[in-house]
Amino acid sequence: MQIRPTTKVIYSQLLSGDGRSPPCLGWHFVAVHSQQRGRSIEPVLAYGRHNELHFIQLSVDEERRRLRYHPLLRFQLDFNLRGLQWLDPRMLALLDSEQQVKTYTYLYLKFHK
Repeated sequence: MQIRPTTKVIYSQLLSGDGRSPPCLGWHFVAVHSQQRGRSIEPVLAYGRHNELHFIQLSVDEERRRLRYHPLLRFQLDFNLRGLQWLDPRMLALLDSEQQVKTYTYLYLKFHK
């Protein structure tokens, strides 16, 4: 007996910039506040290309047994994004086209050079 995984697209987003450069993406479990669930730890996907950076929250709809997504934030960066890595649940390291690393604190919504 063999079990084969299936792929199902639940979210897609057209990104600006050169289509030949791959998008940067990473995920981490992050503390999220919502009116329905209060404070919870949820997986958050950060992704972007060129000068865009997006955050979406992933969750499971228990009633329908489906994976759901919730757009959280979208930013226009003042540099070209070349790399992205979560450092901890609140901080991202972003690499720009000039090979400079910028840290981004998710909680405070500001960049630190």
